[in-house]
Amino acid sequence: MKAYNTVEEYNSAGLEVHHIVPLEEDESLAYDWANLITLCRYHHELAERGEIPRYVQQRIVAYEGNLVDIQADSAKILPPYP
Repeated sequence: MKAYNTVEEYNSAGLEVHHIVPLEEDESLAYDWANLITLCRYHHELAERGEIPRYVQQRIVAYEGNLVDIQADSAKILPPYP
C-alpha cells in the first residue's frame, strides 16, 4: 500500500495480532475476525498510538477478505506517502 513507511509488501517476521477496537472498549469483539489485523511490531505500535487510524485498519481487513476494492478507495483512506 506504500503507506506508513512500509518497505516490503509482505513481512512474515515478528508478526503480532492487533485488535482494531481495543478489548477495553468492547470485549465482545475479542475473537471477531473483522476486528483483528496482523501487523509487524512497527506497524502494531503505530496502530496502538492511533497513527494508523481505525478506519484504515478496518478497510485493510475488509480488502483482505475481498469485501472492498482498496485500490479504488486508497486515495480516500490513506494519507500521502511520506
